[in-house]
Amino acid sequence: MGKWWIAALICLLVPVSCGAPALILIAQTTGADVASGEDAPARVDGIPERVLDAYRNAAQQAPEAYPRCTGVTWAVLAGIGRVESDHLASEDYGIDANGDVRPSFLGPRLDGSGVGGNTDPVYDTDGGRLDGDEKYDRAVGLMQFIPSSWEAYKADGNGDGRTDPDNVDDAALAAAGHLCGQGERDLSDPDQLRDALWSYNHSADYGRKVADHIETYSGMGDPSVDRANTGSDAIVRAGEKWLGTPYLYGGQCNTLGEDRCDCSSLARYAYRHGAGVELPRTTYDQVMLPDTDERFVRVPPDRIDDLRPGDMLFFGTHAPGGIGHVGIYIDDQTMLEAPRTGLDVRLYDGWQRRPHYYGAVGIR
Repeated sequence: MGKWWIAALICLLVPVSCGAPALILIAQTTGADVASGEDAPARVDGIPERVLDAYRNAAQQAPEAYPRCTGVTWAVLAGIGRVESDHLASEDYGIDANGDVRPSFLGPRLDGSGVGGNTDPVYDTDGGRLDGDEKYDRAVGLMQFIPSSWEAYKADGNGDGRTDPDNVDDAALAAAGHLCGQGERDLSDPDQLRDALWSYNHSADYGRKVADHIETYSGMGDPSVDRANTGSDAIVRAGEKWLGTPYLYGGQCNTLGEDRCDCSSLARYAYRHGAGVELPRTTYDQVMLPDTDERFVRVPPDRIDDLRPGDMLFFGTHAPGGIGHVGIYIDDQTMLEAPRTGLDVRLYDGWQRRPHYYGAVGIR
């Protein structure tokens, strides 16, 4: 069920490419985009292996468990898990082979105090059995079920004969059931996915965030990533697959031969398929990666000799809001870029002569 804090927004203006904002609707995923349980990659950056297994297994079980519902994919469940619990990736929590989480992962006390945006108290419904609180409810586990919702949708995802929101298999399968609801539903349809996310948490902002992550994870269903051959050169090679593709502002750059790219989505694809690393969607967030991810470093504009193939070259006046473009460093003369409307993804010579070079960010 997730948290009960509400932000009643239908859609938001968010920056999506090359330094300019664009209107992003709450759900953009289609049946052709999403990845089934069988198509899930072996590893996803930021998702513990045992949690990824739970998403995959739940997606495979969903057609039998919820026969009136279609479109349940590992990516849909991972989108929920990313927003609700960050996939329990924190070192503070352990997940054993059975899928049990210890210590229990609990959301804030829903006492109406405003924590997490919750202003309406949710009084205890289970005598504290699941959340340890006999006065107010708290959301529990990977998919953040409050006790009353767990009672409605609980599931035994690992077949051990019990149901526990702090078991990742049970929680993932129960989340699929919650999204599916009681009637017929196709989660590969954007409108029905939006409705399902609203039923999970009555917040359009929440739905938008989950849908963004679903889109990201759906692009990882392609098992073509050569993880034995990753690194800086592999980042460049992955991005070069898009050479000749027309630029499209807001283009998703997920499926070769179908999508188009903008500058930031090209960089995201290159890192995803060349290094197995998931980048944020926007140039604004990409340029700030060294502040949020210790794997990334900044290379100031006067240290050209420190650049490596695959580093992201940023152009603009200041970070983050003044960054207008990103390209991928190949050598001291050449970068790979999705330039602007009317041009194709290309190799650009003479990038050092381009005005407003801000500096680079790379993975080390």
